[in-house]
Amino acid sequence: MKSGSTAYEWLVRPHIQSEFESLNLHDLKIQTNQRLLGVSGRTYQIDLTLEFTLAGMGFLILVECKPCQQPVGVEEVVMLHHQVMDTGAHKGILITTTGFKPAAKKYAQAHGISLVIADAHTWQVGHEHRQSHMGPSAQPIGPVVTEWNDAKNARRCQLIDKDIQGTIDDPEKHELNALTAELRTHRRRLAPRPFDKLKKLHQELLQKPPQ
Repeated sequence: MKSGSTAYEWLVRPHIQSEFESLNLHDLKIQTNQRLLGVSGRTYQIDLTLEFTLAGMGFLILVECKPCQQPVGVEEVVMLHHQVMDTGAHKGILITTTGFKPAAKKYAQAHGISLVIADAHTWQVGHEHRQSHMGPSAQPIGPVVTEWNDAKNARRCQLIDKDIQGTIDDPEKHELNALTAELRTHRRRLAPRPFDKLKKLHQELLQKPPQ
């Protein structure tokens, strides 16, 4: 068990639980201090893990809690990103009490890691700040998401080139799959597929008498 982080994990857990329960996810499971085996053969101890089913697919989110005296540096973000890639998780969230250094913010934005500042009265996701109280009466805090951006797109193109050249490794394959899934989600959000119209057209064609 990681020294000093256990109490903080239980402090922020109601926020995490409230957020994801509000999404009505199927089979949501939140666990503390889980040991996960990566494809590299290394075992990681994760502060909080979230597992749920969405659209018939299983998802895994890793949450690391850092009650620090100084702003968190880029090393912690890089470590979480590596854990996400190595374990095949779909998302990483890093939560702390004191904020993040500029390099940590830049790396997190480029690699899809969500950064959160939280204590007993504050919950701040990225540039969004909310005052709240911990516990069952806490108000929903809004989705912990990051937007698709040019840096992610450039990274995905770089990984595709490595895949074509046959030089991509397993963690990079996981990263490429995660970026591709995120891009698809972004496209669906911007331009949802007109399934209702397609179904209506299909029914009209079925009812149309043969020529």
